[in-house]
Amino acid sequence: MSGGSAKIDIEKATKSAEHVFGFLAGAVVSGMIYLGDRMGLYRMMSGAGPLTSEDLARRTGLHERWVREWLYGQAATNLIDYKGESRFELSPRARPSWPMRAALCFWPAVFVPCRRRWRCSTCSLNHSKAGWD
Repeated sequence: MSGGSAKIDIEKATKSAEHVFGFLAGAVVSGMIYLGDRMGLYRMMSGAGPLTSEDLARRTGLHERWVREWLYGQAATNLIDYKGESRFELSPRARPSWPMRAALCFWPAVFVPCRRRWRCSTCSLNHSKAGWD
């Protein structure tokens, strides 16, 4: 630059910030999916119909306050359905993949940290032979 100040294109700067924060949002959602899987929340919701946070906390033995936050976060990202009156349901479109850990359609497995994923004991595949040790 030669002595002048550069003009900032606000529209481009806004799009760039949205792009970067999209990665952050993805990281947070990924962590919540991982927790939902590890804590058995999806499994307990599968086929149970609409549940409140109290219902799900009772079924899982987890603290209701944290279950409530998790449910609202999952509903905000459309991973589970909000049914009104503080009730949530694992949607029929997602139901087949969550409880069946050995199924090829079990997509929550991609959110498990790589080292652990390749030592998977939840399906019939021996991931440790894939050279990821």
